[in-house]
Amino acid sequence: MTPSSDDITEIAREVWSAMLGLETEVAATETLDSGSLFTGTVTITGAADSVVSIQTTDVGARAYAAAMFGSTADEVADDEVVDAIGELTNMVGGNIKSLLPEPSRLSLPAVAQGQKQHLYVPGAEVLNQVALSSEGEHVLITVWSRPIPENATQESDQS
Repeated sequence: MTPSSDDITEIAREVWSAMLGLETEVAATETLDSGSLFTGTVTITGAADSVVSIQTTDVGARAYAAAMFGSTADEVADDEVVDAIGELTNMVGGNIKSLLPEPSRLSLPAVAQGQKQHLYVPGAEVLNQVALSSEGEHVLITVWSRPIPENATQESDQS
């Protein structure tokens, strides 16, 4: 099953509400052209081989971290911002994993920060992408699918 845009949007709304106490809405644009960006990724392996990413601006990441840790965007430490983006990615990815075939495993999240990021997942195709807005900042959630190598199923059958 491929997670639909509605599935991803609802998952994000639930995660943002439960973890941050913030609302999200569908955004008109699917690009983030602001300076510094944060990107969180998790991989899902097993019966499905997918990558889930969440990308937002530095301002958005700091606002979400502040909401998560009960402080202000000016007070939040850099490691708290990384933790917040990692945890949001983990929660969204875990909920998306529940929509995919079993058995599946979710990796630990990885978080990158930098200017003009372009995430490339070799051999993968974008299954779905949604653009949301929360606290006036855009959030881009992308789900990729990678082909499962033929020998991967043989190896998992033997273990």
